[in-house]
Amino acid sequence: MASLGAVYLKALYDQTFLQDTDMDISHRSSDDIRAVISQFINQRLQEKLSKLKADDVEKRDKLLADYEYSTWLESAALRVSQIQQITHAAKYTHPYSLGTSLYNTGNQSAGDEYLGTHSIGPIRPDVVGNAAALDVFKFLKLPIGQTTIFELAAADSVELKAALTPDSKKADDWSKAFASLPDEKKSTSSHALAKQLFWPLETDDSESDYHLISPLFSSALAQEVWTHIREHRFSEEAKAARDARFNKAWFDHDSFEYPNMVVQKFGGSNQQNVSQLNSNRYGENYLLASLPPHWNADLIRPPLKVDSIFPNVFGRRAAVLDAVKDLILFLEAHYHPDRPVLDPNNMEIRELAREKVRAVIDEFFHFSASVWDLEPGWSAEEDCNLPEEERCWLDQGRVLIDEEFAKTYHWGKWKEQVAVRFANWLNARLASGKKKLPLGKAEFNEWKKLVEKEINLFGGVED
Repeated sequence: MASLGAVYLKALYDQTFLQDTDMDISHRSSDDIRAVISQFINQRLQEKLSKLKADDVEKRDKLLADYEYSTWLESAALRVSQIQQITHAAKYTHPYSLGTSLYNTGNQSAGDEYLGTHSIGPIRPDVVGNAAALDVFKFLKLPIGQTTIFELAAADSVELKAALTPDSKKADDWSKAFASLPDEKKSTSSHALAKQLFWPLETDDSESDYHLISPLFSSALAQEVWTHIREHRFSEEAKAARDARFNKAWFDHDSFEYPNMVVQKFGGSNQQNVSQLNSNRYGENYLLASLPPHWNADLIRPPLKVDSIFPNVFGRRAAVLDAVKDLILFLEAHYHPDRPVLDPNNMEIRELAREKVRAVIDEFFHFSASVWDLEPGWSAEEDCNLPEEERCWLDQGRVLIDEEFAKTYHWGKWKEQVAVRFANWLNARLASGKKKLPLGKAEFNEWKKLVEKEINLFGGVED
């Protein structure tokens, strides 16, 4: 019985290649295929012979025998079981992990919103297993026109079988062996050195049950990222673009930068032990920076000599003005005098309005984060006229150094009061537009609910 991998690849081959007459398999004669295979085997032989001493006749004769066309192919058909074509390798977790590696093109239903193996097309497969059998993988990837030896084997190509050997039984066996490259070489299993998540399941009986989830590293995705970044960093075009930028000269192509990037290494000095692509990448995996913003506190001054941050310090920021203006224009464009500003019967408009209010809330948190970077205790200064709730929100570090302030912080209702101040300020700003929108209690409650939810999710300095 043909393996599932071979059946899948045969269907894929039929769909991709046989529908196009320019790439029909009938155009690849057995003589053409045999010529490509012979050239590959002879090239391998010459590389081996070149390393022998001139008087080493015994080894020379053995190599000549081993690299006879039929002998080498029979050996390759046996050794293909020692390697596996994969996309996700177990040894990226630990070089001695004996867990299962898999060939999987990813969750195709995930869509463009998520980055994963499914985002790559076409996938460049990896290979794991006995390093001594990697020449078989190179053989199977030999190009035959628009296809490869492996794809021909998976498609059960008559021309390939004829090129392998005149013996039909051997040809069929060898072709099936070559098509088994993606098949799992052992039953699916995890390992003590693999990452493992035990996911509990509900059961009717008293005994507990669980799924064992073993996340695997996508070498195929890492290869795609590594290739692009290497091109952006080290290609001649990238160097020319950086030189042009340095010299403030025009250049036709973009210049890419990857700040704070970390290079992760796999495999140590034996990178091929992890996988073939890992060896090709010199054991490198690029980790892009995923860091929270670092505020330059030297450029932020404490909000002193103001009665509230909302109409003064926060409300005057350019990004806040833009976000509020965008919200005003949206509400004015959809306002009708016979209906409330937030029409309860129009859920689409209400949700769009909420999204724009969330943009203002985001700016509120950006501003607050910049103030949190200041030295704690600034709100105790004589020039600080902020109300108690705004001090608790903006100077939370003071809790750790001021016992009386900590009591106010822990016992007060300052979170709700900050939300009230935000909602009152936003209502006032929105009512100042050209149409003088009649904003009232309903809109106030909506804004208050949105910002209060975010404040409560944030927690606090000791939560």
